[in-house]
Amino acid sequence: MRKAIIIGEEPKEESNPIEFIGFLSITNGWISYANKPAWFDKVVYLGKCTIDGDMFACYKGKAILIYKGNLNDGTY
Repeated sequence: MRKAIIIGEEPKEESNPIEFIGFLSITNGWISYANKPAWFDKVVYLGKCTIDGDMFACYKGKAILIYKGNLNDGTY
């Protein structure tokens, strides 16, 4: 298992990996569908938004996608 790059906060002491609940679409806003974090080359935890919760920048090839979800223990 890989560990997310975490900026600022430390993950909870849990045994659950990162889970995504939605991603930010340029045309449609937040969409409920989410890939598994392990699909990405790199996951960066951006912090906790007061409106949308835990936020992530996810890298796959040359694409960067923004996801929201739960940091949990910070692994993926």
